[in-house]
Amino acid sequence: MWLLTAYILAKLAGNGEIVSKSDLIDFIFNKLWKEGKIALNDSVEELNNELNFLERLGLVEVGEEIRVKEDLRRIAKEVENDPLRYRVSLWDEYIRSIDSVTSMLRRN
Repeated sequence: MWLLTAYILAKLAGNGEIVSKSDLIDFIFNKLWKEGKIALNDSVEELNNELNFLERLGLVEVGEEIRVKEDLRRIAKEVENDPLRYRVSLWDEYIRSIDSVTSMLRRN
């Protein structure tokens, strides 16, 4: 679900540009699963494939750190405001869970 990976990257980056790959992995496979009760990826390999796809689209630069580009932020904003979100309950549930867990992280 590369769109949700893009959304997560934008949320984790906040006002900055950089997200460490280890923080993203921890967020998706630990925090999002434990706190949000959702699973987006089956494996780190699947997540890496999504990151490579986002990189081929020119939305991120991937290394040990992931550099988030402005175009990715625009996509994330569209995901957040997608009208489909309110017609497909599962899509809204994913977005709300991601928002909830990222908000929780900011408070800690």
